[in-house]
Amino acid sequence: MSNNFITNNKQQKTLKGRLNNLISISDKLKFLVGYFYFSGWSDIYLSLQKNPQ
Repeated sequence: MSNNFITNNKQQKTLKGRLNNLISISDKLKFLVGYFYFSGWSDIYLSLQKNPQ
């Protein structure tokens, strides 16, 4: 079974790196989080701008 969750484990890269990668190949993103600071968008906004979707 494919794991679509990004968790805090040593096998994963950083959340920022993983999101930037997913943004480049996705036409939709869905987040299930307990909280997400607006400052977090500054880490991924360039990837969001580059994605034509």
